[in-house]
Amino acid sequence: MSSFGRTAREDLAAAAATIGRDAREQVGVRRRMLNQLLGTVFQLVVFSSLAKLVRGNRFATPEDYVGYVAVGLVGLAFLQAAVRPPVAVREQLLTETLERVAVSGFGAAKATAALLGFPFLYATASGVLTVTLAGVVFGVPVDLPGALLAFPLVPLIAFAFAPIGLAFGAVAIASPQATLGIAPFVAVMTLVSGAVFPVDLLPRVLRWAGDVQPFRPAIDLLRHVILGTAVQGSTAGELLRLAVFGAVALPLAATALQLAVERARRRGDLREL
Repeated sequence: MSSFGRTAREDLAAAAATIGRDAREQVGVRRRMLNQLLGTVFQLVVFSSLAKLVRGNRFATPEDYVGYVAVGLVGLAFLQAAVRPPVAVREQLLTETLERVAVSGFGAAKATAALLGFPFLYATASGVLTVTLAGVVFGVPVDLPGALLAFPLVPLIAFAFAPIGLAFGAVAIASPQATLGIAPFVAVMTLVSGAVFPVDLLPRVLRWAGDVQPFRPAIDLLRHVILGTAVQGSTAGELLRLAVFGAVALPLAATALQLAVERARRRGDLREL
């Protein structure tokens, strides 16, 4: 077997080990999983109540709005998965775990990228649970079997969202204050991605923000396959937007991550490198 083949196999094994470790940690904290389940139910109850309280002509029934928000929450779960690496990186820098990985053949940059694996898998499972609850408990009209097409969308969504996580990971390695920017970023993306209300309700000056990032088309496509709603523009166009964003942004983010690791090495932040 060529050296490239051995390296690729070793990298895949290391990435799988990282995903397995993160999965064991998540499953080991049962209270965290219970809190997330209760949080999802609480959010659906709140938006279901709001849908019954506020009347308008945008959604035909309260269930239609609950479905709209439920799929928006699925999209936000993937967004949360994308911004998980910087938090994990700071934790590993404090415990010097990242330094031990950095001196291995896997390296700090690949280890940071591997931190995206389990969060995206967990977001997928969380999305299934959210949509199931919305359909069974809140009467949301889920489009079956069309909703099963959401699963092939997940790799494309992960491909488009991954650069965000790598970029934040690079900043987290470069600055201990990087994680402070995560909450404002998620809040802004929630606002401009159409997760909980249509983007065209935003002030005109903010609407453009929905067209320059991958979160709105991702949520739009998820609603299309899960609820059977129409997409803005065309399905092919939205798929292309996700693919192009990932293809352009992923190499840039990966380069930024590698540069951040090299800079940390020179400064001595990763002392064993």
